Amino acid sequence: MSADDVDYNMKTPLGGKIGFPCRNTKSGPVQGTLVAGQDVKVFFDGTATRQGGDCQFAVSYDNGTTFAVLWDKLGNCFLDTVNGGYEIPIPDRLPAAKSAVFAWTFIPATGSRSYYMNCVDVRVENYGKQETFTGKELLVVNVPGKPSLAPVSLQSNAMLPSLLDARPMVSVGEPVAGNEESHRADESDEPDEHADENDRNIGGAVVMYVSESTTTTTNVVFV
Repeated sequence: MSADDVDYNMKTPLGGKIGFPCRNTKSGPVQGTLVAGQDVKVFFDGTATRQGGDCQFAVSYDNGTTFAVLWDKLGNCFLDTVNGGYEIPIPDRLPAAKSAVFAWTFIPATGSRSYYMNCVDVRVENYGKQETFTGKELLVVNVPGKPSLAPVSLQSNAMLPSLLDARPMVSVGEPVAGNEESHRADESDEPDEHADENDRNIGGAVVMYVSESTTTTTNVVFV
């Protein structure tokens, strides 16, 4: 692997070699657990809110090929946080999985409308009834093969809500039998301090940056 292929700066939006999905990173060790029917806490640290924007939180069961949105914060993401963050509700029938991808994306309300994305590998636990999860397909813009959204203008301001409204429904995950035993967190799920430098979990935690020029971050906290 060439040094030029390593994504050293997670603060940058997608573009060039930093592609969709998940900044072209490969899967890494599981970093935490999503529990069906519970919330996952997401905290923001910093002041670069870009006057809000659109955040999507999504899950993939096929290593990023298909993402279904779990929760949206549209229009005013970062502007109305509670205690510095949000609690993302995890559907109570979300299928269990030993490995899935939890993703965050952000489209700023100001500037170039660059597309920000970070991902983390997670385990999904469900000790009750499971169903294939159906949700809105993750909207992706301003990357090759996806809709192009111009910098902030009257035209792009009108276009973005229509794109969000038009997201088709997609289904992800298959119910797993016997997950009480096979999908219980164990020591192997602890963050790996020696993760590969180019996997998406580098550093043992997911850090979701929202600004090129500052250190505003989003931290997903598994409790």
